[in-house]
Amino acid sequence: MPYRDNVVIQKKEKVDNGDFGDEYEWNNIVAIPCRKVNLTTEMMVQYEQIGNSDVQFELQFPYQINLNISDYRIKYLGNIYEIVSPPSNRGGLKQTSRVALRQVE
Repeated sequence: MPYRDNVVIQKKEKVDNGDFGDEYEWNNIVAIPCRKVNLTTEMMVQYEQIGNSDVQFELQFPYQINLNISDYRIKYLGNIYEIVSPPSNRGGLKQTSRVALRQVE
């Protein structure tokens, strides 16, 4: 299946706000291709068992990615999604990655 969609990876970065202290803002880092993976019933049950019943879908990327889930989020089709768990890397020679997402904005 082709990777027809694109996402923007955003990173949380500290900004010095002078006398008011530090603040954080989300900055676009990179746009990468992906495809949406709808959850099967089995996948939904697995996410519910670990307390992530609000996972809406997974995104698959055509190569391995490494994202610290507290520092990154994903903009997909105009919506902002939080990464629920670290990327799972699959495959042998042609590794792919998947991340589970929940909408935050």
